Amino acid sequence: MTRLLLSFAAVSVAAGFAVADGRSVAGRVDTPPEVRPAPVRAAVPPRAVDCNRGAGAWTAGEVKCAIIRVFPAASERGALRVAWCESRYRARAVNSSSGAAGVFQFIPSTWAGRWNPYRRLSPLNPVYNTKAARVLHMQAGWSHWSCRP
Repeated sequence: MTRLLLSFAAVSVAAGFAVADGRSVAGRVDTPPEVRPAPVRAAVPPRAVDCNRGAGAWTAGEVKCAIIRVFPAASERGALRVAWCESRYRARAVNSSSGAAGVFQFIPSTWAGRWNPYRRLSPLNPVYNTKAARVLHMQAGWSHWSCRP
């Protein structure tokens, strides 16, 4: 009897009838609820960085905020991964052996390069460090970092 009801249900559904408790309901077809795609964030130019709360140490959340505001949406996830791998979002991270500094761990010779419009500023400032990382990423991708997205 169970096999017969299942067969009846399959035929009813295939014919366009909804099946409830083994009975067909003519004229009504149950449709799945509307599926809405996730909203897509448009690629927009970098937003002004307003995450700095003034003097004092930057928190990991504030550093993440700066990264999100500086990098375009298409590169944001990669930037967050590289920054986490390089410095764990610590703005004042310094590698004692190489001298690499800041969120994206720029070594001094790279930071001083002519490509960097922020080279006269401190790499320990997470806003300048992040902006410089964006400039370098736009020129050469993630190839300059040992950590990759």
